[in-house]
Amino acid sequence: MQSDGVLPDIFTYNKARQLLSEIPNKGLVADVVTYTSMINGLFKEGMIIEAEKLIIEMKDKGCMPNATTYDTIIKGYLLENDVARALELLKEMRKRKLSLTDGTKSLLISLLSP
Repeated sequence: MQSDGVLPDIFTYNKARQLLSEIPNKGLVADVVTYTSMINGLFKEGMIIEAEKLIIEMKDKGCMPNATTYDTIIKGYLLENDVARALELLKEMRKRKLSLTDGTKSLLISLLSP
């Protein structure tokens, strides 16, 4: 979509959220990639509360975040200048023995540097 010069907007994310809610009706289960993509889009649109709700829903449905999911969430919080929440998630990642990508490490270092 973006490669074709079409940028997603709030309508796009609302439609994606609707489709996500319809997945169980089709006998399917949303996976970590599906949730991570949605969470990423919500953070990009500044829809932090919606992203947080989706993270809770994901966990409640037994779909545990992987390193890419945490990376996406941490980047979202850092870009919103919510360093405290990002650091909480870093601790959670360490408990689960997951690692950040180099891109998020760089972002974290640049935001925490004086």
